[in-house]
Amino acid sequence: MQPLYQSGTLLVVEPTPFEKLSRGMSVVFCSRNRLIAHVLVAKTKDGWRTTGLNNPRHDYVTVNSENIRGVVVAAFTPVKGTAIAMR
Repeated sequence: MQPLYQSGTLLVVEPTPFEKLSRGMSVVFCSRNRLIAHVLVAKTKDGWRTTGLNNPRHDYVTVNSENIRGVVVAAFTPVKGTAIAMR
């Protein structure tokens, strides 16, 4: 299955206080110097567990106040082979 965001998708991320996060939000966090966009699935004593939309298991990295970058508020996927007019 395909990921929620295709390669090349532009994500608009709003910095959000850790305390305001809730289950189901798509977030961007840093792990091993890489940015990852996944969904919050469960709050734990150490932070939040996340998973990719089509992953069978939770991620091994916990999202916390130090590695969170923000909540995804919009996504723009490039359209190939089609001309789009903007007003």
